[in-house]
Amino acid sequence: MLDISNLRSWVRRYRRHLTVRPKIWSMHNYHDANGLTAKGVRAMLGVVKGRIWLTEAGGLVRINVGSGRYKVKRNYGTRHAALATRHLLDLSRRFKRIERIYVYNWNAPANPRTATWDSGLVDQRLRPRPAYWALRSWLEHARRRHLAR
Repeated sequence: MLDISNLRSWVRRYRRHLTVRPKIWSMHNYHDANGLTAKGVRAMLGVVKGRIWLTEAGGLVRINVGSGRYKVKRNYGTRHAALATRHLLDLSRRFKRIERIYVYNWNAPANPRTATWDSGLVDQRLRPRPAYWALRSWLEHARRRHLAR
């Protein structure tokens, strides 16, 4: 669950220690991508000025991290990862201050049974997954839009 008040509080504390004002802000945006929401981006845009780069973001296929009460284990699947990837990329169309998106990551883990994280655009045999095709389609559409200008 995204806590917007914590984001605001963190940015205020962070700014106190800066000697320059950032022109670019970065955020890992798995929450918005996989929750198919824009709450995190909206919160960040409301708190900071300047451009936003979405880094290490993408559609999750599977996650198995943490321990105890902080353990997160979920199998989202490749179809969900494609929807999440498309949603993540579309955020840049909706919010013009999003300047770059760094999708994480290209390859699925070599051993899915022991992996803690899988957001690969291609599977273990390097075959494109649905998220790869979502990215490719988005890039082709963006290229056509750019050429039409």
